[in-house]
Amino acid sequence: MNKPFKILGVLSMSFVLLSGCGNETNSSSNEKSNDKEHSSSTKKEIKKVEFSKYINNSEHVFYKINTGSMITNDMIADGNEHDGISIKDLGETTVDNSSILKNIIATKDGQTRDFNVDFSKNETYNFKSFSKYKGSELTNKLIKAETKQGEDSNNSEASAFVNPKQLLFTEKDKPDRMYFQFNNDTSIADEKEEIKKHGSSYNSYNTSIKPFKYNDKYYSGLADAHYNEEDGELTVNHILITEIANKNQQIVLDNKEKFNDDEIIRYEDTDKAKKEQEKEENNVDNL
Repeated sequence: MNKPFKILGVLSMSFVLLSGCGNETNSSSNEKSNDKEHSSSTKKEIKKVEFSKYINNSEHVFYKINTGSMITNDMIADGNEHDGISIKDLGETTVDNSSILKNIIATKDGQTRDFNVDFSKNETYNFKSFSKYKGSELTNKLIKAETKQGEDSNNSEASAFVNPKQLLFTEKDKPDRMYFQFNNDTSIADEKEEIKKHGSSYNSYNTSIKPFKYNDKYYSGLADAHYNEEDGELTVNHILITEIANKNQQIVLDNKEKFNDDEIIRYEDTDKAKKEQEKEENNVDNL
């Protein structure tokens, strides 16, 4: 009577031992798998490159697109002013419209060339058309477009590569803004005074655009994003984008620590802030 139970006991013990070995093997296998996944995830970590460093490392072309005329809420997948936004849909129904492409800026050896082209005058002068080309071929097309429009308007002045200017705008409790000037139209001192008096919404950027894909190419860049006070939705006024090497690269704003006092504009120094302060002082409660 006891013998069958002894055999069964031995078989049960063997099964337990084999199960333990199996678990150990599976555990080891899982650990290796997790290590592999972690290693793969680390390799695909987004590499963030500051704008100034990016334009110094090679030749690029940036597209200035006015997204204010688009339904921008539908264009943003997620994100915020501080960490960057994700573009959900930059479809042909929006980018084949020449009225939203404001300018194309080429970079070379850290300098920028702000092409003197009115893109709204030719329906083929849009992001979809120009982004099919790259390198010298694209630059040559822009030079020809600039030359042709100059001849048609009897204005032969061509653009040139210059040292870009960058200003930092700071305002309490709001993300810092960067103002860019890609030509030599005004001095940095005059630009500061202009921003203090009137502001300049089109040339300022306060966040980054995470890598996104359009027509089998990857893009990243900067954006002017803000929350609409009425509905709390995040909207985008304009973007500055360029083709990037792959989906793991992201262009971000320069670190504010690099700016000196001559390159910083503080909100309290603007005409708008001074008028607000004067109004507050004249409030009956403060008399």
